[in-house]
Amino acid sequence: DVLSSLAGSAKTIVRIIVAENTTTPPSLLEQLSSDTNEDVRQRVAENEHAPAAVLETLANDDSCRELAAYNTNTPPHVLDILSKDEDEEVRSAVAMNKSTPAHILEAMLEADEENQVIVSNLLRNPNLSLDCLSNAIVKELRREDEDDRSVLQDVIAFDVVNWLSELPVSTLVALSHSSSIYVRRTMATNSLLPAARLILMSRDSDNVAVKNLAHNPTIEMAVDKLSCLLTRSGVGRNKRPIAEISTYPLASNPTVQMAVDE
Repeated sequence: DVLSSLAGSAKTIVRIIVAENTTTPPSLLEQLSSDTNEDVRQRVAENEHAPAAVLETLANDDSCRELAAYNTNTPPHVLDILSKDEDEEVRSAVAMNKSTPAHILEAMLEADEENQVIVSNLLRNPNLSLDCLSNAIVKELRREDEDDRSVLQDVIAFDVVNWLSELPVSTLVALSHSSSIYVRRTMATNSLLPAARLILMSRDSDNVAVKNLAHNPTIEMAVDKLSCLLTRSGVGRNKRPIAEISTYPLASNPTVQMAVDE
């Protein structure tokens, strides 16, 4: 047929077009995976319909290893080998691959814990278990340096991540104490944080984080409850701004906090 004819073309650009075509049959992709031109082989490695066996072969090709590591059709046992590759770019591609199994991601999190790029990519991978994710976040919080751009800052403040709504409340609270103002700004809008913690966040030194609290749907109800409690305790007027409420000792009382969060 036409694609078979084009796959045998003497013109490299034509073979490249066939190699990146998602309708190209597996047999032709296998043929092109051994092409003498590395650009052709790379397009095969990128093709989302490339067969697993072809990708396993290309994973041993220095010019295609990284692309094979990122392809979701690459078999798990190959991804496991590539996750230990000496090339950081290859490991990073495995970390981003949405088909990489959770146990490989977990092992990478331990082996590459000092590599910020890889850790960032691992935290973005939806296959990472919540337990590993929570542990990694706590670990990153401990090593944060507010003078540097942290992993958490990159992942939480500058990316849209879906797992914030799935984390344990204790982890969310820990994140709200981050030394990164950008992470705190994001957490100030998180409606899953306990109301009492949100009220205490109004003492934050970053004005933007404090302003973001106004967009949190949980905060208005919390302010109303605390205003009522403060009034009943004899501390003056009824409706108070959140910044004022947070300065009262009553607002920090654990029993009052529990009442606010009910």
